[in-house]
Amino acid sequence: MKVLTDFIEIAVNFFQGIMLTYFAYAVLGSKKRASYFASAGFFYGVVLSVLISVANHIAVFEHFYILFYAVLIFLYALKHLKGKIVLKIFISVFSLMVSSLSSILSTNFFAYIFNVPVRYILSSRGLERYVAMVAAQLIILYVLLLSMKIFRKEFRKNNTMTVSELTVISSVLLISIVICIFLNFLSLSAENHNSRLFTVITSIGIIIINIITCYLTIDLNRKNAIARENEILKLKNEYNRQYIDSASIQYDAMRKMRHDFKNHFSAVYTCLAEGNTETAMKYIEENAGRCDEKLVFVRTGNDIVNAVVNLKLSAAKSIGIDCTYSSVADFTGIEDSDLCSLLSNLLDNAITAAAGSTRKILQLNISADEWSYLFSVKNSIDSSVLDVNPSLSTTKTENYCHGIGTLIVGDIAKKYEGIYDVYEESGFFCCNVLLNKNL
Repeated sequence: MKVLTDFIEIAVNFFQGIMLTYFAYAVLGSKKRASYFASAGFFYGVVLSVLISVANHIAVFEHFYILFYAVLIFLYALKHLKGKIVLKIFISVFSLMVSSLSSILSTNFFAYIFNVPVRYILSSRGLERYVAMVAAQLIILYVLLLSMKIFRKEFRKNNTMTVSELTVISSVLLISIVICIFLNFLSLSAENHNSRLFTVITSIGIIIINIITCYLTIDLNRKNAIARENEILKLKNEYNRQYIDSASIQYDAMRKMRHDFKNHFSAVYTCLAEGNTETAMKYIEENAGRCDEKLVFVRTGNDIVNAVVNLKLSAAKSIGIDCTYSSVADFTGIEDSDLCSLLSNLLDNAITAAAGSTRKILQLNISADEWSYLFSVKNSIDSSVLDVNPSLSTTKTENYCHGIGTLIVGDIAKKYEGIYDVYEESGFFCCNVLLNKNL
C-alpha cells in the first residue's frame, strides 16, 4: 500500500512540474523555436517535480519553499525562452500563485467538507488527502490552460505590456501568495472548524482580486495601445498631408522653371546674337543660383517618393550636408502612405544627426530584388550614438511623442514581414529597413 501511495505522490508531483514548465514554454515560446523537449522544458519539469517532492518530504506544507519553484521556472525562462526579463518574472510568479493558491484552496476546502484538520489532509495517506490533491491539480490545470490562451495572445502576438504594468501585476500576485501562506499557517494551527471556511472564502477573494487586477491592467494596456496607435496614425496622416502638399508645390515650381527657362534661353540667345557676350555671361551668372534652389535628386516612378526625397535632401543640402542617393524606380507592393512615413522618418533622423557631425554626410540607397526592398540610410557621426543612447531615446524637446518615429518605422517593417535594424560602421550610423513585396 505504501508503495502505491508513494507512486501516486510522485506521479502527481511529476504532473505538476511538467504543467508549470510547459505553461511558461507555451506562453513565452522558445528562443530557437524549439519544441518543449528540445528547449529543455521536460528536463526542468522533472527537476521541478523532484524539488516539489523534496519540499513535501521536509515540511507538511511547503509554505515559503514554493519560492524555489518560481526561481527554477524563471531560470528555465531566462535561459531558453523569449521575452523581457520582467515578463519572465511575471510568468514565474503567476505559476507560483496558481500552484500555491490552488493547493491552499483545495486543502482547506476538503478539510472543511470532511471536517478534519488541515494538517491531517496534508500529512495523512487517507482518501481525503488524495481527493484534495487531485482537485488541486485539476484546478491548476484548468487555470493554466485558460491563462495560456489569454497570455499567448497578449504576450506573443501583441506584446504590448509595459514593464511597469507587468511589475504591478507581479507585485500583486506575490503579495497575494505571501498573504495566503500566512493564512495557511493560521489554518494549520487552528482547531476551529469555521476557520477553514474563512480561509477558503479569503483565498477565493484573493483570487478574484488578482483576476480583477490582471483584467484591469490588460484592459488599460489595450486602451493605451489604441491611443498610441491613434497618435501614430495622426502623425502618419500629417506626414502624408505635408508631403502631398510639398509634391504639388514642388511640381508647380518645376513647371514654372521650365517656362522661365524658355525666356532665359531667349534672352541669352538675343544677347549673344547681338554680340553682347559680357551681358549674356552676367545674366547666366545671376540666374544660375536659382536652379540650385530647386534641386531634384530623384525622379522615380512614384510621386510620393520623389516628393519626400527631393524635399528632404534639398533641405539637407541647404544646411551644408553632402547628400548621395540611389534608388530603384518602381515600388510595386508598397503602399504610398507607408513609403511616405518610412522615408520621412528615416531622413528626418538622419538629417538631424548628420547636421550635428563634423563631416556632414548623408547617404540614401534603395535597392530591390525579386522578393524585397531594402531602404538603407547612413549619416556621419563623430562618436558612437548606441553607446550613449542604446535605446535611441528622443533628444528633442517635444518628447510628448517620444519614440513615435521609431514605432512607425518598426510597425511598417512588421506590416511587410520585414526587418528594422540599426548599427554603426566606420563613422556612420546606419539604419536598414527590409520590406517584403506584397505580390
